[in-house]
Amino acid sequence: MQEPAFKKWLSEQGLVPSNVATRLSDARRVETHYGDLDTGFVQDRLDNILAILSYSTTDRAAGRPNPSVIVIDGVCTAVTNQAIGSSAECR
Repeated sequence: MQEPAFKKWLSEQGLVPSNVATRLSDARRVETHYGDLDTGFVQDRLDNILAILSYSTTDRAAGRPNPSVIVIDGVCTAVTNQAIGSSAECR
């Protein structure tokens, strides 16, 4: 991820500094586990990563296994997906 450009873009979207920092942190966490978001965007517009991270409380209640290695309270939160979606929009 081109972090300075992403940070600037997030700020331009009207996010307060704490939300910008959270999105950047979430994006870094995803990159730690799934690789560079820019590369993922070029490969498939981040569809693969988003599909993996789409696990929900409904999935958990149905007994479906979580395909993600990123686990927050048992599920991948919408916040993490927002960071990925923002990265794609920034492009």
